[in-house]
Formats: sequence, structure tokens, C-alpha cells
Amino acid sequence: MIEVCDEGGSLPVLPRKPVQWTLNQRASLRGMGLMLIVTLTDEVSVVADPNNGTCMRLVFYRDLTGDSVSVS
Repeated sequence: MIEVCDEGGSLPVLPRKPVQWTLNQRASLRGMGLMLIVTLTDEVSVVADPNNGTCMRLVFYRDLTGDSVSVS
């Protein structure tokens, strides 16, 4: 689990899963980061925290089968 908080005042609107990617040359790249986050995480939530501002929580589930992946 990863939680990131900032002092932003407005909550972003997260795209629904599965994300519908449109690779139109004229489309703005704004919002592509949220689409990528939603696609790569198992769970994502955004909440307004009165002490920390806007907080985004990203959850990745572990594979408990015992198989390991080596990244080099």
C-alpha cells in the first residue's frame, strides 16, 4: 500500500476499470497519469483529509503462490 498526500484542494475524478484508452493524436495528455495509475493498481482511492489535504491510496496485492520474479 502506498499513500500520497498533497495540499491540493480538489479531488480528481478517477476513470473506471477497465480504462478505455483513446490514442487520438489531438487528445490532451492531461489525465493520462490517473488512467495509468488506475490500470496498474489493484485498488485506488482518493479522499479529502482535513489534516493532510488530498490523499491518494494505491493498493497492490501480493502474489502469495511463492513464485518470485527477478528484475535486473
